[in-house]
Parts: sequence; structure tokens; C-alpha cells
Amino acid sequence: MKRMGAFLIKSVLPFTFTLVVGISTTLMGCESEEDNKIARAQACLDNRPKGTGDFSQCRDILGNASSPKAMAIRCVIAFLEGGLTTSKIAEALKAGEADSSQDKKEASFLGNLALNSTEAADEAVKLCNQSDVEGHKFFANTILIGTYLTQGGAVTDPAAFLQKCSDGECNDAAIGTAIINLSQSSCEKQSADEAVCKKIRQTIDKIGSNNPADVAQEFYDFLKGI
Repeated sequence: MKRMGAFLIKSVLPFTFTLVVGISTTLMGCESEEDNKIARAQACLDNRPKGTGDFSQCRDILGNASSPKAMAIRCVIAFLEGGLTTSKIAEALKAGEADSSQDKKEASFLGNLALNSTEAADEAVKLCNQSDVEGHKFFANTILIGTYLTQGGAVTDPAAFLQKCSDGECNDAAIGTAIINLSQSSCEKQSADEAVCKKIRQTIDKIGSNNPADVAQEFYDFLKGI
């Protein structure tokens, strides 16, 4: 049975490529002033020295550009400023593999994608939802779930942070809202045999989409294997 790692691999791997070479080569050679800003901001991201944590220069190039393509660039910057790296994505995929020795693979997968703060995750979702890249919107909601799950807990101990969430120490409304967003967008496009999307659909069918906190609690049980 496919699990969370398999469910997201089609979205995650293209994103790792995005971090290296840019959102779209079609931006190069654009003619409008805004498109030129977008291309320059993308080039700024592509040419940054490895390990540099200041992305303000790339963001400043965009100025007040607010087209969907500009928001896609802002989305990527938010991921990077929040601490997302290709190595973190690789660790997440490794943890979520079917033959991984990691206990509670799906929770570990999500935890490894967590950003440095819930504020960073919220900002990423806000920006990515205004982009024209469906994969970024999907990834942002997935990252938000992981970030909120792990606040106050350790990624290396998914059982601990899941229990804290089950005990009411997490923001159930935020996590449940992200789950509902996935159910209404990305999961609609996945095959029915995908384990996580199937469970998300079942959760929404059982709880409804008007009760995000209850949706989150049901999802914790799934991640715990109950």
C-alpha cells in the first residue's frame, strides 16, 4: 500500500528541481516590465551562493509585482527563508519510503518538511495560494501540516509530537484546514488507491469540512496507526 512518501513524490521531486534551476525557463526573454522583474528575481535565486540565508535582495527585485508568476517566486523564497532545503526534502522522502525503518513513516515524512516556525509556514501558504503553480500550493499545505505537528516536539520522535497533538497541544484548526484544502484540491487529482488521499477523503466524509479541528484529530489517529 502506498503511503505519504509515495503520495507526494510527484510534487516534491519537481520542487527540488525548482530550488536548483528555477520555476520556469519560460520566464527568460519576457517582454513586460513585471516579467523582466520575475526573470531577474529567478536568476537571483539561481545564482545565490550555496548556504546564503539572505533572500531579501531577490525579493526586493520583484518590487510590487503581484502576478501569479511573481507570487510563485515569493512562494519559493518563503520556503527557503523558512529553512527548507533539498537535504530536508531528501530526508523526508527517505523517512517516508515503504522500506524505511522509521516508525510512523507518514508523521516522520511530514515532520522532516517542517519550516522553522508556524509563522513561516502560514506565510508560505498565503503566498503559494496566490501563485500559478499547483504543486507549490500542494506542497505549502503539506509543509504547514508538518510545521504545526512538530511545534514543541522532535522530528526524531514522531510518536511524541503526535501524542502532544492528540492531547490538544497543537493548532488543530490550522492543521485541519490544511488537510481540508488538500482534500478539495490535490487529492481530487490523485488516484483512488493512494493511501493517504483515500484516508483524507474518508476523514472528510466522516467529519465533514466544517470542523477542521475534528478533522485534525481524526488524522492524528491515522498517523499513529490507530
